[in-house]
Amino acid sequence: ISATGSVTNYMGFLFKPDGVLGGNLNVNIPTFNANEWMTPADKEAVAKQQASQPSKKDSSVAVSMIPKNIDFDLKAHIGKFTYDNIVADNVNALVSISKGIMTIKDANMGIIGGLVNVKGTFDSDVKKPKFDLDLGIKSVSIPKAFETFETIQKYAPISQYVVGNMDLNYNLKGDLTKDMTPNVASLNGGGLVKILSGTLKDTKLTSLVAQFSKPATASAMTELKELALSTTLEDGKLSVKPFDISMHGRKTTVSGYTSLDGKINYNLLMDVPANAVTTSLNSAMSHYLGKNAASGDMKVTLGVTGTYSKPSVKLVNVASASGKTVQSEVKEAVQDKVKQEATKEASKLLDKVIGGSKTDTAKKKAEDQLKDAAKKKLNDLFKRR
Repeated sequence: ISATGSVTNYMGFLFKPDGVLGGNLNVNIPTFNANEWMTPADKEAVAKQQASQPSKKDSSVAVSMIPKNIDFDLKAHIGKFTYDNIVADNVNALVSISKGIMTIKDANMGIIGGLVNVKGTFDSDVKKPKFDLDLGIKSVSIPKAFETFETIQKYAPISQYVVGNMDLNYNLKGDLTKDMTPNVASLNGGGLVKILSGTLKDTKLTSLVAQFSKPATASAMTELKELALSTTLEDGKLSVKPFDISMHGRKTTVSGYTSLDGKINYNLLMDVPANAVTTSLNSAMSHYLGKNAASGDMKVTLGVTGTYSKPSVKLVNVASASGKTVQSEVKEAVQDKVKQEATKEASKLLDKVIGGSKTDTAKKKAEDQLKDAAKKKLNDLFKRR
């Protein structure tokens, strides 16, 4: 380790209870393992924390603290940096430490094959340690990110099936555990995830989805190209705004969320040929419409629930290529058919009732009676449907 710079007020720091050690240092460290520095705080700090949370007493768990009586500005270069299970190379950072808060003004490093920029704060307040970080990540391996980061394992388990690299611009904040690692349940934030090129391997989920649409390609892979996913992390849910992918060669719009307990709730809006929709649905639509379901592509909405390991896929809605729902088409078709039938019956009954009479009063009375009968027939029909 080599260091240059200055240290101020070291005598006051040594001999005064409230003395603050100041300094400005340039540090060059070949290897630094932060895990070795995560030692228990003094007994008084531990006692205070346990007193504030009597139901969670655990003397075996440490509280790591940033000293409040240090005021330092650091410019550091670390050849290899280890924190928890994260190993970073070629770390260059500008950091300030003051009043128990470490502020990362700017830090750049190499992690799992990509480049990472970090700005933000770590506050080691003994009552509620917390952090607030802005992350900029370039060309990080998605499978390696899943292996390395607990947050991705919890909120994006599907990433273990994705081959490719991603860019990430994200704000992440939350509480820290007693050993100064993120409390996953407390996380909030949001940002943009970009996948320039990648593939999603065939899984139970994609196999279930394929039952509603014949694959347009021979490949079982789902192509992920130039995706920009806008996501929000809040209240234990990672939500994603609608985005388009090509699933087995079919355009699919995906939206929904994954929760911390592993449950998923997504909608998939797919463009599929009518003959790829389930036979029972085609049969039902043909019964009401009196013709084939559609001559071209249809829009099918699938609801995906359960977990990624045990997914459930069901049909939520079907619409024509123009976006008109089957329910609307059925209703219009039935209304037209009833109107046609009512008109025919009206003509026959009118001839019977008035027997060709020219009396306007009799004709008007018969027409009113037929209108009421037709309306009742239409209402009864829809009640049955």
